[in-house]
Amino acid sequence: MGTPCRAFLVTGGAFVTRMRIAPAQSPLAPCLVASVYAQSRQLEDARAEAADVLRVNPAFTIERYKRLVVHKDPKDAEHRLDGLRKAGLPEN
Repeated sequence: MGTPCRAFLVTGGAFVTRMRIAPAQSPLAPCLVASVYAQSRQLEDARAEAADVLRVNPAFTIERYKRLVVHKDPKDAEHRLDGLRKAGLPEN
C-alpha cells in the first residue's frame, strides 16, 4: 500500500478512522492524520486536526517532529513533513 495517503485513498477513510483511536497509544497519531488529510487535499479537516495537535501540545513544531520520528525512506519523510506544513503546523 505504501504511504498513509495512498492507504487513505484506497480504503475510503478507514485508515484515518483507525488513526483517530490511536492517540492513546501514540501522541504522534494526530500529526499523521493531519498530514494524511492535507495530502489528500482535505485542508479543512487537516487544519482541524492540526488545531487539535496544538491544543494538546502547544509547543509542537515540525522541527521537533523531525527529531522524534524516523522514516526508512527519505521520500516518505518529506511527504509527511509536506503534509504537516500544508495542515498549518508551525515549522519552528
